[in-house]
Amino acid sequence: MFRLRFLVALLRLCISVLAAPLSSTPSLGLLNGKTLNLAPPTNLSLHDQPNLGVLPSDPLFRHIPGSTVTITFRNYTITISRLDSKRCVEAALGDVLTHGDRRYTKVNTPREYAWGTVELSILPEDAMRWVELSHLVQSIQAWLKVYDSVDMNFDVLVDGVGRVGTGRLANVI
Repeated sequence: MFRLRFLVALLRLCISVLAAPLSSTPSLGLLNGKTLNLAPPTNLSLHDQPNLGVLPSDPLFRHIPGSTVTITFRNYTITISRLDSKRCVEAALGDVLTHGDRRYTKVNTPREYAWGTVELSILPEDAMRWVELSHLVQSIQAWLKVYDSVDMNFDVLVDGVGRVGTGRLANVI
């Protein structure tokens, strides 16, 4: 009898979930009071398909609009696993999100994220804060949307301060 009640309750729950409007946007409330939109993009652009085999000039300088931060990508070498690179970046984004309430505090320790055959290593210097690390990780994510996934080095530069961090996205095998 208990199993029957449980199955009926489960069926009702499934029906209510399936009957919910699809237009609702899933979101996640963060500790700092902000909301993170979890909805997938609805208008895919050409940049969602990277130019495989095509790389920009070496080095590439990417200034972050509205900030004093510039990311330099340099020393591109071999092609590495695209999926493993994305997973490393996702892990780094998760790390940044857990420090969202401390975005203007210093990053005190090297950050390393590994997945499969790829490792993302970030070496902060004395002045690197979580906000600069966030810009770096988002820039690497933007790179992967536009260009091929390659073994490369990068630097984080802040106007008036200089280099605050360096690192590498690399094949580890």
